[in-house]
Amino acid sequence: MGEEMSRNLGAGAAREPQSPPRAGRVGGAGPLIREVPPTTWFFRHPRYLRYMAREITCIFVGAYCVLLVLGLHSLAAGQPSYEAFLVALRSPASIIFHLLALAASFYHAATWFNATQKAMPIQLGEEFVPGNLISGAHYVAWAALSIVILFLAGVF
Repeated sequence: MGEEMSRNLGAGAAREPQSPPRAGRVGGAGPLIREVPPTTWFFRHPRYLRYMAREITCIFVGAYCVLLVLGLHSLAAGQPSYEAFLVALRSPASIIFHLLALAASFYHAATWFNATQKAMPIQLGEEFVPGNLISGAHYVAWAALSIVILFLAGVF
């Protein structure tokens, strides 16, 4: 056996093919490989599902940004183009999309505001500002800015 081993380890010697890795460890041999379902892993725990829901809201936020850019493009193209864009915004599909985008934006903002207390803790002296005060300040700023925008839009 020693002679066979030294022959296999020599320079330029062909090596025996290794067996493919197995799932799990059997007697400590082979690498540990865990199978993770590629599309359903986030259904295993509610926290993962909330994470994926937050990530999916980005699609609606991004699509709404694209819609705003298209609106600016149609505005720059002239009055007939912009009027056609406004008519398209009145369609039932557009209204449903706007409601979905609004709900997604609310969820996205709320989860971000709740995460800020952990993402950016504020220290005053030796004490930390309570987390609910940090999140609450974000909600107050959001409400105040929304009221100002609605006032500037002529709603009030």
